[in-house]
Amino acid sequence: MQRGITHYWGGGVDIDPCAHFFLALAVFNARRFAEPIAAGVCHISAAQREDGHWEAKWYWGPYYVGALCLELLSRAAPHTPVIERAMNFLLRTQREDGGWGVHESVPLDTAHAFGTWGGEIWKDIAQSLLVVFLYC
Repeated sequence: MQRGITHYWGGGVDIDPCAHFFLALAVFNARRFAEPIAAGVCHISAAQREDGHWEAKWYWGPYYVGALCLELLSRAAPHTPVIERAMNFLLRTQREDGGWGVHESVPLDTAHAFGTWGGEIWKDIAQSLLVVFLYC
């Protein structure tokens, strides 16, 4: 494991585990951990790429880490423009067959992309995309 961390993932403050950690705090007790969650939201927001995605170190592609970051942001900072940039990234990267994936549609990436549409803001869009994806 240490070799993998040293040679492939690094020892920095990576977005994927940070998003997991701050999301866990938000789910467990958002009021009690409001200050560290706010710091995590700032870190996650600052790490977003210009096109709206986040770079994952512990997982391949932008969809898993995007789902984590968006779940945290939807709980802790639901009105941040970071969410809109991320959702626009998802709209731009949806493949012709309706799925998501870096080189081709991948069921797991598609599930993560759909998972990000859970907030009330995007509920109607998600339902429309799901209909298109399942029935077209």
